[in-house]
Amino acid sequence: MRKLLTSGLLVASVLTHAQSDENLIQQVDVFGEKAPSNLFEGQHIEILTAEQIEASAVKSINELLEYASAVDVRQRGPYDVQADVSVRGGTFDQTLILLNGVPMNDPQTGHHNMNLPISIDEIERIEVLHGGASHRYGPYAFSGAINIITKSPNTDQVYVEAEGGEYAYFGGSFGASHRFSESLSARVGANYAESDGYLNNTDFARRNVNAELRYSKEDLVLNLQGGYNNKGFGAQNFYTSAFPNQYEATSTLFGSLNGTYTTGEFLFNFNAYVRNHTDRFELYRETGDGWYEYDESASLYIRGNDTAASWYAGPNFHRSSVKGGELNAVHQSILGKTLVGFDLRNEDIISNNLGMDMETPIEVPGTRFNYTKSDNRTNSGIFLHHRIDVENWTVSGSVRYNMNTAFGNTWLPGFEVAFRIPNSGKVYASYNRSFRLPTFTDLYYSLGGAQGSIDLQPEYSHNYEIGYKGRAKYVSAQASLFLRDGTNMIDWVVLPSDSTGTLRAQNITELTIYGVDGDINFHVGEFTKNYLKNIRLSAAFLNSPTGEFDFQSLYVLDFLAAKVSLGVTHEFGYGFGLSWQVTGQDRLGSYNDFGTGQVTPYAPVVLVDARLSWTSDQWMVFVDGNNLLDRVYQDRGNVLQPGRWVRGGVRYSFQY
Repeated sequence: MRKLLTSGLLVASVLTHAQSDENLIQQVDVFGEKAPSNLFEGQHIEILTAEQIEASAVKSINELLEYASAVDVRQRGPYDVQADVSVRGGTFDQTLILLNGVPMNDPQTGHHNMNLPISIDEIERIEVLHGGASHRYGPYAFSGAINIITKSPNTDQVYVEAEGGEYAYFGGSFGASHRFSESLSARVGANYAESDGYLNNTDFARRNVNAELRYSKEDLVLNLQGGYNNKGFGAQNFYTSAFPNQYEATSTLFGSLNGTYTTGEFLFNFNAYVRNHTDRFELYRETGDGWYEYDESASLYIRGNDTAASWYAGPNFHRSSVKGGELNAVHQSILGKTLVGFDLRNEDIISNNLGMDMETPIEVPGTRFNYTKSDNRTNSGIFLHHRIDVENWTVSGSVRYNMNTAFGNTWLPGFEVAFRIPNSGKVYASYNRSFRLPTFTDLYYSLGGAQGSIDLQPEYSHNYEIGYKGRAKYVSAQASLFLRDGTNMIDWVVLPSDSTGTLRAQNITELTIYGVDGDINFHVGEFTKNYLKNIRLSAAFLNSPTGEFDFQSLYVLDFLAAKVSLGVTHEFGYGFGLSWQVTGQDRLGSYNDFGTGQVTPYAPVVLVDARLSWTSDQWMVFVDGNNLLDRVYQDRGNVLQPGRWVRGGVRYSFQY
């Protein structure tokens, strides 16, 4: 950590003496906020730009997020099949996922948070907020937030893309945007990908379709968006190694309407959304040829000479529905900038495994099963934010009063201060309190050696951060020190006194995580004629002073202790380009190796990705390689990730 702090001081010195630039501090409109006040002056915000996305050697959102310094992407399957995404050592349930500022988190389980109805081709940029933000967003923004921004439909353009690769991989994308008038525009997109899989039972098929309609006048902006995501995949060892031949199929239907209206010194922002999600999980796979079949006479699932456990009654079916909205008002005066707002979110689930018993079961369409359980809860919040700017100083305070029908009410304060250093950047400090509610899986799940708990309570944390961010003509950088002091942390654990090895959801007493993260970008193309165009170095180092626990943790304790990434972009002329990314990561924690029966620590790994491309006015041809060193590794215990995987494709686009 001392070496990284020394490097940060060196970066600050370089920026301090760099050429003056009127746009020294890059101000961005983040997290769907249309207010003239940045709510996160005292927190680390990392942006993956359109240029970085275009040059990346990945074709999925999950893999793209690996490029962010403090983001941990624990993939169970590649190409957006499934990944648990977290920030700063948090868990996948502790990170808020936003699509154009609209919450996409799933109340059933955070495993489904990334079931998004868009592809990487439709993304303009990704904004990553490091650290808690419950004082603004409520329960899901415990350790961070990720906002995915789609491309604006401001041009008349069409594109089509096809690609293929190893393991019978095939993918295709289509998109179009059109301006009907100066104030009305629209965009549509569709994407498909499939593969036979890199190991037994790792096949997948994924489909996305989405659309956006935008109306913009001087004082009024309206945005209507919607999308559908559908996928089915072999889930080898995904949730338990005791029953490896699992399968899952999910679908997400999403829509939202948001807008901004400005009048005088006031700005009003509203948002309304709905998200419906279905999940079919087979502990013993029956979807596809050659898998388990149900024998009605024996009331058992049978595959050749193999018979499923007698207690297995069939797949789990879950259908969750989320409806929500918010209204914000901003006023600017000589006393500063004030934002006041209210949000409301209702979460509902029906299932044959999660929830309380229903009086009247509901048939699961197209099956012999019924939804027999359900639960419902509503979360709402009133929040206030005020910011004062005095010369080079910015001071702001926030408070949220959160109300939940299942877990009661709580106060969530936040405070930030920043000082702008002339011709260099700014230093800042912040504090806020965040919390998270148990998911319906945490509360109720009971199958295959896992047991939820209805007695779970919300988890809380106090978040502290100091940092620096700056931008000069050829370099931009930011770095921060942080500490998160958590209590009542929710985890799935195996207790030493439990001879059955059952995973149980519990509130562990407390967990403190501290660390440093940062990134530095060099824009050197002007000096090298773009042979060496951009260099980006990012790093995050985390630790916990909390003593050892007498149980095995599934999620909370196995965070990334170290992650370092180097990305470089080259342009060679005549349309040829090369980009490559090297990422090293070292994970804390351990897992029960199903093959050996031994408790095994996670091994460090270095991954290399690269893209070679040729681009003209309308065409792009590319070859991508992932895990080029063919490393054997796993983000989650017993779930092996792909080795070297090479694919290529062609893209045609035109404006009209």
